[in-house]
Amino acid sequence: MLSLVSTIINPEHLIYNTYTLSTNVISSIKYLYNMTHKDTELEEFIKSNDLILFINIIHSFIEEENIDKNNKTINLCITNINQTLYLLEQNLTILTNKIKDHELLWFKQIRTFNIQKEKDEIIKLFQILKIRFDLLIKINKN
Repeated sequence: MLSLVSTIINPEHLIYNTYTLSTNVISSIKYLYNMTHKDTELEEFIKSNDLILFINIIHSFIEEENIDKNNKTINLCITNINQTLYLLEQNLTILTNKIKDHELLWFKQIRTFNIQKEKDEIIKLFQILKIRFDLLIKINKN
């Protein structure tokens, strides 16, 4: 399905979509990081993995347009990166909303966030994104 999508969609749209998604993910991470919550594990993950910096690198790489837009393999890589960025954005939004909702609860200080599933998914998606971006870099060099 993804290869079909990457051949149908104009490469310019793919690149623009990646640019937009990376901008959204950066904003979501910054917002989440600056929220007042007590989940230090989440903060540590964001810091230790340099999430914002890494997404900024993807963003910059796409923005510089050093990509062969006529290469189907590269377009497939970008499509896969888009998919991962989209899922990452969705999970960040869910996580942010759960934290916001938690702040409205009575006795919130003694309740847990119940966000482990989203945190695990974000960690997994971030690892996938790293692999997919590394693959794009390698393929683009050739």
